[in-house]
Amino acid sequence: MQKIYVSGTNGFIPSYAIGELHDRGYYVVGLQRSQRTVKGLTKREIPDEIYYGDVRDKALAHKIIEQVDGVIHLAAILGTKHTEDVWPWYENNVMGVLNTLDACEVFDVPMVYISVGNFFEHNNYSNTKMAAEREVMKYAKYRGVRGGVVRALNAVGPRQKVKNTGKIMSTFITQALKNEPITVYGGRDNCSKMDMIYAGDVAKVLVTHLENIASGKTAPATKVEAGTGLAPTVFEIAQMVIKACDSKSEIIEVPMRDGETPGSTVIAENPFPIEYRDLNEVIKETVDFYREFGE
Repeated sequence: MQKIYVSGTNGFIPSYAIGELHDRGYYVVGLQRSQRTVKGLTKREIPDEIYYGDVRDKALAHKIIEQVDGVIHLAAILGTKHTEDVWPWYENNVMGVLNTLDACEVFDVPMVYISVGNFFEHNNYSNTKMAAEREVMKYAKYRGVRGGVVRALNAVGPRQKVKNTGKIMSTFITQALKNEPITVYGGRDNCSKMDMIYAGDVAKVLVTHLENIASGKTAPATKVEAGTGLAPTVFEIAQMVIKACDSKSEIIEVPMRDGETPGSTVIAENPFPIEYRDLNEVIKETVDFYREFGE
C-alpha cells in the first residue's frame, strides 16, 4: 500500500490517523464536509489531498476508492445522549459505511472501520455504529471485502472538540480550567467506568490492523480492541482532571441520561498489543493544549 483514504479528516481521531500514516510513509487522501477543522494541526496531521464532500455520496466514494490502496473509515455523527431524530445518524453512520464497502468490493481495496466500546447502549450513536460494524463483518465474511473492525474505547487527547460531542475529557478539562462545576452522570456510585485511550494509540491500532489485513497477516472479518484494559470511574476521571488543572471546580452528581446504563463498564477485554500511554500523562498534555487554544 502507498496511498490511503481516510474519511472525516477534519475530525479528532482522523487527525491522529493522518499523522500516524505520514510517519509510516503513506500518502493520505482525505474526505471532509468543509474546511473547518480541529485546532492545533501541523502539516503532519493534514492530508496530502483533500476531497470536500459527503460520505453519503456513493459516486464520490467510488471515485476516491478507485485510486487508493487502503481505507480507514472514521466519518460519523457523534453524541451518546441522543435518542430522537434518528435518521441523520443512520444516513451518515450506516449509509456512509455501505457506500465505502460497495466501493471496496468493486475495486478490491482493504479497509478498516472504527466501531465503539459501548455497543450495548441504546442510543442513536451506539446503535448506528454497531449496525455499520455488522455490515463490515457481513461484507468481509460473505462478499469478499478485505474489511476489519477496530473497537475503539474512549479516545482522549489534545484537539478533541468540546461542543456537541458529549466527550467527557474535553468537557471536564474546559470546565475545570474555568473553575466551573463538573457534572458526573450517575454520580460517584452509579457513574460509568471507562477505558480511556490516547487518540494517538487508537491511530496506531487502526493503521496496524489495516496493514495486517492488507498483507494477509490478519484475516478479514477480524475485530480488535483499541483500549488499555483499565477503566477508572467517570467520577475518578473528574477528580484527576481537577487535580491536573489545579482547579476549584466542584463535582455535581446527577442521574444518568436516557440511552445510558447506570454503572456500566466500557473496557477493552483483549487490548490490541501495543504500549499504551499513561492516562495521567495524556491528561496533562491535553490540559496544556486547552490552556493554549481554548475550546
